[in-house]
This record gives sequence, structure tokens and C-alpha cells, in this order.
Amino acid sequence: MLDKHFIALYAKNIEDEINKSIKMSMEGVCKSIRSFAYDVIAREAPELDEQERQMLLDEWIPSMSGSSSTCVKNGLINGIPSSMMFEMVFQFVRFGIGKMPKEEIKALEENLGDSWSKRYWDAFPIQIKILIKDYIESEISAETFNEKLNHLLFEK
Repeated sequence: MLDKHFIALYAKNIEDEINKSIKMSMEGVCKSIRSFAYDVIAREAPELDEQERQMLLDEWIPSMSGSSSTCVKNGLINGIPSSMMFEMVFQFVRFGIGKMPKEEIKALEENLGDSWSKRYWDAFPIQIKILIKDYIESEISAETFNEKLNHLLFEK
């Protein structure tokens, strides 16, 4: 008769092998989907450069590796500190939904020029642009917006 310990060990080995096989299959499916989506992005948005395509792909279809899709590189986002980018996003959003006080608009125009909102928009990475658009168009809630923005702006 087989030992209970041996049976448990054998069952654990089988479970591990099944899990490895499932993981490999899932990674293959994910890779295929990401490849297809990348091709669609490249075809439908040829004006995007390689980095923008990759960021968009990571936002839409995260990789199975669990790698972070944060925008932060060496503590900066497009050369701007995270805390400053955070403030820029919230100023832009308040302006975009008509909730920015006139005094604040005037101060921004005096300090940054009349085209401050364009300068901000140009400084935002593609993931943040998509997030802002989704929020302003009421496709996501304020809570979801804040969660995703924090993930994009602050290294975990």
C-alpha cells in the first residue's frame, strides 16, 4: 500500500505540472493577443511612435508578467517630477470639466501663457491622455480615475 506522504507529494507534483502548462498556454494566448493589438494600433494610428504604441498596448492589454505600466522613469515623467505632473493633470481636468476658478485660469495664463493647456497636454504621456479623455467624457468614475492616475504617476 502507498504511503499517504508519497501520494500527497505525487499529487503536488502533478498539480505543479498542470499549473506550469496552464501558465505557458495563457502566456502564449496573451502574447498572441498583444501582438494582434499592436498590429491594429500600428495600422490604425500610424502617427504614434514606437514608445506611444507600446504604452497604449500596455494600458489596453497588460502583459502577463505583471510588469508595471507606470509612466515614471528615474523619478520623472517626461522629465517632470511625479508630484508636478499630478498637479498638472488635476489643473487640466478641472479646466476641462469647467470647474477651474477664473482666478486660477488667469494665474496660469499669466505664468505660462494663453496656451498653457496645450503645453500641459503635450507634456502628458499617452496613458495619461487616454485616462483624462475617459474621465472628461464620463467613461470612468472619479474613483477609477484617481486609482489609475496614482498607478501611472507613482512608482510602487
